[in-house]
Amino acid sequence: IEGQLFGTMNLAGSRIQPFTLLLDSLAGRLLVKCISPVGIVDLAASLEAIQDSVRMKPVRIGAVLGPEEGSYNLTVQEDVLLGARVHDEARVIALLRRVAEEADRLEQIHLSDADRGLDLFVDDLRKEGIGSRD
Repeated sequence: IEGQLFGTMNLAGSRIQPFTLLLDSLAGRLLVKCISPVGIVDLAASLEAIQDSVRMKPVRIGAVLGPEEGSYNLTVQEDVLLGARVHDEARVIALLRRVAEEADRLEQIHLSDADRGLDLFVDDLRKEGIGSRD
């Protein structure tokens, strides 16, 4: 999809975190949205724990109905408006780092059994670029 970039960020230790960047516009300005998957959780059983884990570090969480009844694919999402070109690269890098680190933190808390790579999430991340723009 045009305006969409997939990647994997290397984090502390040997952790990795997949992400997608989406290019959009808002009120005539460029906007970059970053989405990083946490994984599939049983939302009913985990809702209170998820709320507790983001209470001290508020983030925007996406929850899309998962493959099994009651399961949801969680993501961390954030966006930034671009402005002066001299600062845009730093804005996007900071956005990517915040989102990837927070998604990885939540993954370690709620799905500590594995560190999942881009290949597991790429099909779902591709769908984010189709008709999902605000």
